[in-house]
Amino acid sequence: MAAVVVRNLVLTCLLLCTLVSAQGRGTGISKYTRGQSDPRTCLAFFEEYLGASETPGDCQPEGKCECGTQGRSQIDGSQGVSHSASRSLLQRPATNQTFGLHAINCSYHPYGQHSLADIEQMQTAEVNDFKDGYNQHLDSHLGVWVSDLSTTIAKLEKKSVAHHAMTWSIGGTNYYSVMTMACGGFYIEFLSQRASGVDANKFHFTNETRFDFSNFTQPTPLREYGPIKVSRATTKMDAMIDFYTEIVEGSVTKRESVDGVDIAQVTLQNAPDMVMQFVNRPPATTSKFTVEDLENYVNSVHDEYVKNTNCGFDQFADHHWAYDYRGQSETLSSAASKLDAKGHKYRWFEIQYPSHNGYQIYAFDPSGWTLQLNFMPGNNVPDKVATYSPDCKSNDGCYGQGLCSSGPFWW
Repeated sequence: MAAVVVRNLVLTCLLLCTLVSAQGRGTGISKYTRGQSDPRTCLAFFEEYLGASETPGDCQPEGKCECGTQGRSQIDGSQGVSHSASRSLLQRPATNQTFGLHAINCSYHPYGQHSLADIEQMQTAEVNDFKDGYNQHLDSHLGVWVSDLSTTIAKLEKKSVAHHAMTWSIGGTNYYSVMTMACGGFYIEFLSQRASGVDANKFHFTNETRFDFSNFTQPTPLREYGPIKVSRATTKMDAMIDFYTEIVEGSVTKRESVDGVDIAQVTLQNAPDMVMQFVNRPPATTSKFTVEDLENYVNSVHDEYVKNTNCGFDQFADHHWAYDYRGQSETLSSAASKLDAKGHKYRWFEIQYPSHNGYQIYAFDPSGWTLQLNFMPGNNVPDKVATYSPDCKSNDGCYGQGLCSSGPFWW
């Protein structure tokens, strides 16, 4: 027991006193990642429209690794915060904390009947360049704050990038957003209190509050593209709420039905400044590939390839958010115990940093999305844990399946 305590204290010091790598960044929701068929296209969008910079240490040239292709970037991690939120790292003077915006193609990993490209094409066909209005697949997105939406809209229009602009009202004040697609299935919503000079007819009015700016403090000093919302489309609302409140200690801060759309917001105990949203929106009557279809397919792939907590990892498991917490009240060991009790799939991984080794859990929520837990290990880490690196390599090399009981490539 003493050895475990010492190990935890050492890891705490290392993680808090140094700039953490792209696999774990600090406090709160720190990363939005998707498995993508063409990560470099995603990266080009991130750089042009979100002021992103490619993550140092990415494989060269052109993000091509031995085991896959990367399009990993970082954007400003500063977030505006609600007046009721506790003081966080992001309200303090400027720090090195950034937010990871990643696309990754781990090409050696399995994916089932439909590849990443297949799923992206089916989602893209449903969205149809926004010609049919707002589609349910768009509810899975990252929301970022900008000081004035006019600049973003002008850039999108100049390059003829398809987008969908929205406006809503709170207390007689109008607010604005524009939804667009960075690359297949990777949706970004730019949100702002202002849209100076933009023709009002370009905006579609919605009764939904895309973000509650009535209780928002913009970043100081002023920095664009701060992540303020992560959203997930789902047909499994109650199960998702249970996962994010019981497994990782969140609380429901809002639940409402707007024009037949069920919307819930959850605030994680150690990520008070990020709106986490779940949306159950009915599909279009002409839909051929619904959110329910997507959830069922992705979960079926996990069921086929994720064999146990130390074996198996598919390409759709790379769809994830990262949740960082370095305290002792919640650990990977305690999270694993709750995941076991609820019957959720998850994977342990050991990460080899330049200065030390750490641990992570990738937990699969009911929709098939993954939550990367960057917690302290706790006192019940398995004796053998598979390694994993950002370039998709594990104990068995590029296949990334980990320590499997029937040989390195068994799945």
